[in-house]
Amino acid sequence: MQRQLDIAIEEIPYEKKRWSKSTTKLRLQYKNISDFLLGFEYGRILEDGIWYYRSLINKRRSGAGGEEAKRVTKEIDSTILDRLPEIRRAILKTD
Repeated sequence: MQRQLDIAIEEIPYEKKRWSKSTTKLRLQYKNISDFLLGFEYGRILEDGIWYYRSLINKRRSGAGGEEAKRVTKEIDSTILDRLPEIRRAILKTD
């Protein structure tokens, strides 16, 4: 999970260029690229973490129980939230 966060932070300058294009901004109708990127990165990292976890579970057995999946999702979410200030600093550094 931490490595996924590191990769996401490294890719922020690329993502900013990608999502800052005027046609993209018009389509998505956002006002502030930094706020947009924070939400985008949060969602992307959370989804990547959940898919990674599910792939590990599927390799070991037929699937995870509902409570286990909730617990892991909560842990992933907590890890991301702990590093949000670092993600925000990386976004602002690209301004």
